[in-house]
Amino acid sequence: MLITARPGDRLVVPSLDRTGEGEHRTEVPPHGLGKTLLRGHDGRTPTVVPVPPARGRRRAPRDHRAARVTRRAAAGAAVAVVLLTGCAGTAPPEVEGGAPAGSPPAGSAPATHDAGQRIDVTVAAGRVGGDTGRVPVSLGETVTLTVTGDAADEVHLHGYDLTAPLAPGRPATLTFVADVPGVFEAELHGAGTVLLTLQVG
Repeated sequence: MLITARPGDRLVVPSLDRTGEGEHRTEVPPHGLGKTLLRGHDGRTPTVVPVPPARGRRRAPRDHRAARVTRRAAAGAAVAVVLLTGCAGTAPPEVEGGAPAGSPPAGSAPATHDAGQRIDVTVAAGRVGGDTGRVPVSLGETVTLTVTGDAADEVHLHGYDLTAPLAPGRPATLTFVADVPGVFEAELHGAGTVLLTLQVG
């Protein structure tokens, strides 16, 4: 049986299915957005009652763009942590006392090698060359005097009374500390040739 009605209309229905004591109910086609029920107490003059449709809970749309921004921010933070960690690992290791490994101890000066003053003289055919004349030397300085000649003789330094043999191809070398101030001659003892004058002071 097809029944068409609006909310509030009264209908006469030959029979209704009993759903409870003193109450009759039947279902009619949907009207608008709702399902319509016929309800009455005498089974003859029911009233059309609209029943709203059941509405499920709608899920809010997901903001994919916000999710992408959050993932990018997390990835950027991870990269920053890696970079900072790498920077922190480049410092030289420290030894006890806080000084980096390999650094010289505090208060110590680097070792230096004092070669002193070198004086080189040559003698050839009786003629003297090289560091001749008056040669100044600081008091307390280490001096190395080397004489090269083409004839056998002996090098003698007055004042310090130092000697060294001289031969062709074998230079004579005198090494000493100039700790006596004054002016002293260096000469070939046999030939009597003056090589230089040493001024200490």
